[in-house]
Amino acid sequence: MAVRLFHLHFLCPDPMLYESLFVEKLGFVRAGRWGYLDGAAESSLLPAEWTCEEVSARVKDGSLRLRLTELRRDAVNVVFMPGKEPEARMEHFGFLVDAETYAKALQIAKLRECTVSEKATRTFINTPYGLRIELHVDDTLAELDKEATRISRISLGTPHARDLSSLTARILSRPPGETGSWTTTWGECTVTIHPDDDTLPNWSLGGGGPEPDLSAFP
Repeated sequence: MAVRLFHLHFLCPDPMLYESLFVEKLGFVRAGRWGYLDGAAESSLLPAEWTCEEVSARVKDGSLRLRLTELRRDAVNVVFMPGKEPEARMEHFGFLVDAETYAKALQIAKLRECTVSEKATRTFINTPYGLRIELHVDDTLAELDKEATRISRISLGTPHARDLSSLTARILSRPPGETGSWTTTWGECTVTIHPDDDTLPNWSLGGGGPEPDLSAFP
């Protein structure tokens, strides 16, 4: 069974600030921005030539309602969406899984009475612990470049550490977490879920290049 954690999705007060930090300090590139222009009912891809300052100015004058900005670095995908809280927080994480793991994950999620939303390209599992799990089926995981940037370690806090650790382990067919720190593995990523109220996870990238230091971010 193959699993790779590849996607982190955050809600934050100023997505353009985070975009600029990730691009300038961490070597990410922008995959695209989406938003609602001039009161449009549907979001559209925003012009690539717009700077972060231009986007922020349009949001401020009301001509744009920003939906999200998507950033990539090799095998890592990070999304920032506008949030209502004064601090950034993680909204969900996403995994590439093979077809066998995917089928078992949905079966277990439904048995655990999680809400499952299946879409054409991805599936969301809504846990009762404040985080969603996003699944993409990819049967070419063995072919991914082992030297590419990837999420190698993540530590996140939640008052529901034990329950979230147990649920994700079952859904992803991973070993159960060790008592206390609830440390386990999600594919190549070492995961620690601890009983705190941290809004942002502490995480590391493998494959070389600059490391994220989210403690320096608002």
